Amino acid sequence: MPSTYTTNLGIEKIESGAQTGVWGTTTNTNLDIIDQGINGVHTETLAVPGDSSSPNTLPITDGATSAGRNKFIEFVDGGDLGATAYVQLTPSDAEKIVFMRNSLSGGRSVIVFQGTYNASNDFEIPNGKDVVLKFDGAGVGAVVTNVFNSLRAEGVSLASGTTVTAILDEDDMSSDSDTALATQQSIKAYIDGTVNLTAVTTDILPNTDDNNDLGSAAKRWQDLYLSGGVYIGGTTSANFLDDYEEGTFTLNGAGSFLGAITGTVSSYYGQYTKVGRKVYLYGVIKGSTAITIDSGTSFGYVIFGSMPFASETGGPEAYDTTHGAGGDSATYGFTSNKTAFMPTAFYATDWSWGATNGIGTTVLSGNITYHTAS
Repeated sequence: MPSTYTTNLGIEKIESGAQTGVWGTTTNTNLDIIDQGINGVHTETLAVPGDSSSPNTLPITDGATSAGRNKFIEFVDGGDLGATAYVQLTPSDAEKIVFMRNSLSGGRSVIVFQGTYNASNDFEIPNGKDVVLKFDGAGVGAVVTNVFNSLRAEGVSLASGTTVTAILDEDDMSSDSDTALATQQSIKAYIDGTVNLTAVTTDILPNTDDNNDLGSAAKRWQDLYLSGGVYIGGTTSANFLDDYEEGTFTLNGAGSFLGAITGTVSSYYGQYTKVGRKVYLYGVIKGSTAITIDSGTSFGYVIFGSMPFASETGGPEAYDTTHGAGGDSATYGFTSNKTAFMPTAFYATDWSWGATNGIGTTVLSGNITYHTAS
């Protein structure tokens, strides 16, 4: 009866009583085969990339040492092969676990398979990577898989010296560990939902000057709260806006007008907007009956009882408006005792007496702009 061979390593099993005088040589070869299978390191130089129908081969030869039997196999070449390399382990019934490294030039991958090629049963080794592969020896339908497809380890020590002991999937990042890694999904959920800048103690700057937007037309921020100001269009003091305010003020706190007011006034309303040192005032007088302001031979004007901010000139809190005795609109500056406000700067052309042109209206409204003292 002739010798037989083990399935996975191809070790020769000598027939009882055979190989008289040479069995020692066979035994030594078997020991070399075992040594190669347990701890052999081999460099496989590929001359051509091959393809799925005509691949490079890694044989496990019965009764002889051979490249496919080694425990560690590194793929190299003499130059860029120009394409992905294909390598087949033979025979198709040999079960094997092997360390493999792809060191091909040109960034080429290595596709490893066993049995008849099937894209569902092969394994692609990315360029520059090490893998541990299992060949299941299932014949024509043999499958090659990654041994560490779902690796569990109690800890992994990285090159930096830090030991990673866990990978956590926590959307709220509630743990505080210096040895755990977060999943991509949990990091994204945390940033999308909860990240704020309460812990920031340094300036937040763009990567280049005058090149990045804060928000966009489709992704706008809602409200902006500042304790300081904002530079708009430049970086000098002329571009610095440090104040914005809206509110109401007493339109007629002084309780008097130049000339006589006729009709019944039901309400006064004053509103202001302050942008930097510029103040915009808006006033409304409403009457339950028709109201007019008439000073007889002089023009009439409304006194503002309490403007919200002192003017740059420190003058009286008054606003000039006009109404001629005959119902004609005109402009009228402050009287001589109110010259602290530059009269020419405060014309009342935008006060309105309504559709009746100053006669018999129930609403009187107007605007004024002035500069604050600081």
